[in-house]
Amino acid sequence: FAPCTSLTSIATSAASRPSRVASSDSTRRAPGPAAPGAKGMAGSRRNASARASLENLLSGPQISGQQWNLQVPMRNTEGRELWFRVRAETEPDALGQLRVVGTLQDVTGVRALRAEIQRNADLLRGAIDAIDEAFVLYDPEDRLVFCNDKYLQIYATSRDLLVPGARFEDIIRQGVARGQYPAARGREEEWIEQRLRAHREAT
Repeated sequence: FAPCTSLTSIATSAASRPSRVASSDSTRRAPGPAAPGAKGMAGSRRNASARASLENLLSGPQISGQQWNLQVPMRNTEGRELWFRVRAETEPDALGQLRVVGTLQDVTGVRALRAEIQRNADLLRGAIDAIDEAFVLYDPEDRLVFCNDKYLQIYATSRDLLVPGARFEDIIRQGVARGQYPAARGREEEWIEQRLRAHREAT
């Protein structure tokens, strides 16, 4: 993560509505060098969406100690979109009115990395789905990670059980109860134990 900077300070009135929005110096510098006369994140026209997100936070009733954690888009003077995580909390000021203070953190790189990971995962899934063979993957705790369409077609009776995070034993036991495995009829527990043993030995 990029270093945190102090967040826009938002003072609220006794009626719990925003009365003014003011940016700290570090907040104004967060998106990059500002053009002459720029008003920072809170007042810049190019960051209207960020301002709207912050004002939306204060649109409802506020109480002391209320917390927020959200991400808002901003643009620097070069027009590049950046993403910042806003962590904020309400607190009373010297006059007893509520204000919002917190931190602002650049998470643009983190979001880009996560997007790249998701793209790679989608590509991998597409490649596995294209294989004309059943494919299934379990994690070290025997929980389902992924299975392709061919596998779902073969085990159609248990299709709704084949979701990420499902335990192998639970899938097998419920599949037996539904008649998914003809070989288990009349010897259900014996068949289940054999299937579990074969699965463990294979992994």
